[in-house]
Amino acid sequence: AEKIDAHIPALLAAFRISAEDLELIRKHAGLNTSSATLSVSVLAELYRYALLARALEINIADLLTMLELSSPDPFLASTDQPQRLEVLVAGLDALTGADFGVALIDQLLRHVSRTGSGEPDPEQVSDLAATLHDDQIWPWRLVPNPGCRSSAFKLCWRDLSGPKRWTSSLEL
Repeated sequence: AEKIDAHIPALLAAFRISAEDLELIRKHAGLNTSSATLSVSVLAELYRYALLARALEINIADLLTMLELSSPDPFLASTDQPQRLEVLVAGLDALTGADFGVALIDQLLRHVSRTGSGEPDPEQVSDLAATLHDDQIWPWRLVPNPGCRSSAFKLCWRDLSGPKRWTSSLEL
């Protein structure tokens, strides 16, 4: 069987993504080893990331963050997959509607700091930290089950956005 590594230039051209984005996708999909083989199902698995990011008009790093914060996995094939994808999109809409970038949420909830285009604006982080401090909203008290990413995301979003935005946004 052919190795994925032997077809990287073709995959980059077909998916219209950068080598860095392909590496992020492969890592998330568990296909970042040199022994990973290429098949039609693997090709489809890799392509769905690029396709969904393009459809949502976000970069791959932001998509991967949203997938990490989504529970259960919206890519998992099941009868409720459309609803899980809908929840992912609603979460993204809520973040962008509140002017919180996905990179900022990534830094706040998962302590992941990104370089390049996904890097959060330091002023935005500072303003949000000041708001959290001034309003005495402490994230560690907001999360009843630290192992549940979805709960953490919902609770932080509710408390960060305020009651007016929370009630007017799509419920996550």
